[in-house]
This record gives sequence, C-alpha cells and structure tokens, in this order.
Amino acid sequence: MPGDSDDFVEVFAGPVVKAGLIRSLLEADGLTVFVRDENMATMEPWLRYGAGIGAAKVVVPRAQEERALQVIADAGLGGR
Repeated sequence: MPGDSDDFVEVFAGPVVKAGLIRSLLEADGLTVFVRDENMATMEPWLRYGAGIGAAKVVVPRAQEERALQVIADAGLGGR
C-alpha cells in the first residue's frame, strides 16, 4: 500500500477535504500522489488529527517530497 514503504513520505495529515485539495494541486503539478485513510477520515471525522487517527494522509514518493512541500507551501495550505 502506498505510504507503508520507505519509498513514500507523508506531506500532509488532516481533514479529508483539505487532503483532497492538496492531492489535486500536487497532481496538477505532475506529482504522484496517494491519500491514505481517506475513508476513516470521512466516516469518523470527530477523531482528532494529532495522533494520526481520523486524519487523511497525503503521501508522495520520497524523490518528490521537496517539490510537494513547496507546492503545498506556495498554496498557503501548510504541510507536515
């Protein structure tokens, strides 16, 4: 599964709507993107994000990490 390997890194964790927006921005920039735990974040949004429970997680290949973080920062959406 994407994100379970050392080849992928998490660049955002938070609300599913924001994760979807970030995914779209990154894909538009030509990056490979996966969203993990999207269903859990949708089904149980009352769980808080700090512990990683209830958060949708945006992951990208390690080689694209810097570019992904830059795109997220440029959009003013924060990152990790």
